[in-house]
Parts: sequence; structure tokens; C-alpha cells
Amino acid sequence: MFDWVEEIVPQNGIHELKVPESIQIEEITTNQRDSMSYLGQFFAAPSALMAENNMVQLRVSNEYTKSVLLSEVMPHFRNTKAVYQNGKVITFIMQYLKENSATIFNRYTQNGLLFPILPDLYRNTKTNFGPEISGRTLRHFAVKTNEIEKINLPYTDDFRRFIIQTFFEPGEGLTLCPTGWEFDDDIRESITVGFFATFASSIRLMVDSSTHIIIAIDIN
Repeated sequence: MFDWVEEIVPQNGIHELKVPESIQIEEITTNQRDSMSYLGQFFAAPSALMAENNMVQLRVSNEYTKSVLLSEVMPHFRNTKAVYQNGKVITFIMQYLKENSATIFNRYTQNGLLFPILPDLYRNTKTNFGPEISGRTLRHFAVKTNEIEKINLPYTDDFRRFIIQTFFEPGEGLTLCPTGWEFDDDIRESITVGFFATFASSIRLMVDSSTHIIIAIDIN
């Protein structure tokens, strides 16, 4: 076993299913953006690189998250909806990347302006989830972040703040679905792992035991 991970048993707690009351879903309109921030690229990447119909669904836990999503992320999608509970936005749903935004993403890719973790996170265009996932045997590994070289990327302060305030502080955590990741010793050199290790307290890898493919990364 690699010295930078430790196999763990996931906690399968029983969660009470709460059915929200007074739910309304409304379509919302946003103006087109002629540029794309690192945050916009991060959420647009699965649609730009793999499936056009990929859906992004994000909980709105505070006014900061709401403001940033409305200004930096939602303008890049054609189909955008807000879910309201008792008159308050609780979730944004986005789907179908706008043609102009896809062009911006591709131009950034060609010109070396893409968020540096994205070519590492998505190494090919084959997704790891499908009908066959239910038959998989999975193993879970916690990354020993003290054994990882931490990678501080420039111009990422706003991105870090969003992830912390939107996912970490509310206790939601962030789950990523990498592509082309084989569970081997080279993963310790991943720019994605090294970057998130600079501000996350926990990074866990979900590995298909038969193929040794990493199908998910849980970050808290």
C-alpha cells in the first residue's frame, strides 16, 4: 500500500429524509458573460468536456454563494432554475452550456488559460458513473495530506473562498468525479490533490477494487 493513503471504512450513518415544504421552481434569466472565471470553468468543465446535458445542482447556503453563482457560474448555462422554499432560494440548477461559453472554454484550453487543475482532474472524456456502478465493490482511502506536496496556485483566492463558504463551512463537503484516474503512486503528484490539500482538512478517494479506477474524490 502507498504510504500517502490509509484505507478506511466509510461511515454509513442513517439520515432522516426530510421532505421540504412549500417548494417552488422558477426559471431565471442571466446575462451572457464574455469571460469565464476559474469558478465558472470548474462547474462548466463536465459539460464542456464530456456530456452536454450534464446537470449542475448547488445548494445555496448563504447570500455570498447566491451572489457568486448568479454572477460567475449561471450566466454560462442556457437552462437555469432556482428552487425556493418559503420564498427563499435554497438551490440553483444549471444545465446545457451556452454556445458562447463553450467557445470561451475551448479558447482558454488552447491558449493555456484554463484553471490548471482541470486537465488533471479530467484526463479523458469517459465518465465513471453509469448503470453498472451498483455492482461495483468499492474501497475508500484517506489521503495523508502531510505526505502530499501542497501546491499553491496563483489567482485562486476567490475560488478557495467560495469552496470553503459554500461546501466546507455548511458541512456539505465537495465530491469530484475525476476521469482517467488509476489508483497508483503517481496520484500523490496530482495537482488537484496538491491544490485542495492546501485548504481542505480531509481528502478521500473512492476506488473500484476490480479496475483500480478512482471514481470519486470526497473533499471536506
